[in-house]
Amino acid sequence: MEGKNMSGKWICCPCCGWHLIRRRPDTAARNLPLYCKRCHNVSLFDIAPEPESQSHHLT
Repeated sequence: MEGKNMSGKWICCPCCGWHLIRRRPDTAARNLPLYCKRCHNVSLFDIAPEPESQSHHLT
């Protein structure tokens, strides 16, 4: 990942709460389908990037 800070929040399954993927503060996606291996549910997610004031980047 070439020196990028990979600390971030997890996107969790809305049905069972299982961690699906880790997102970075600058992640953006629309209608992203994610499959939960635990409960076999497929959910669509809209992810907006966090405002710069809340992002924690290492410089």
